[in-house]
Amino acid sequence: MTTTVREDLAHRIAGEITLSDDPGATMKKWRTDFNISQTELAAEIDVSSSVISDYESGRRESPGIGIVRRLVSALLDIDDDRGGRHIRQYGRVLSAGFDNEIVHDLRDIRRRCR
Repeated sequence: MTTTVREDLAHRIAGEITLSDDPGATMKKWRTDFNISQTELAAEIDVSSSVISDYESGRRESPGIGIVRRLVSALLDIDDDRGGRHIRQYGRVLSAGFDNEIVHDLRDIRRRCR
């Protein structure tokens, strides 16, 4: 059974947030990598932007799996609505032969490929 690039990326993001020593900072890293504002993300998952801010700053406990699932879906849905640039970019990185275990930040790949 094969997974789509979107599913692979969703698992990667969710796993990284869940296993992180600082889940809020990891959430922020992915949100900013996708160039999504706290307000836009909050609207997509139907919470206030202060909830996103509280998670990212560590003022709120680590998010549960329900929040992580909603957050990951929202990041990918917003990217899809914008044309799917980040999802496609991740797919190109994988198809170029990079091991997805060594890709920590898509911004690093963009800088190196220029």
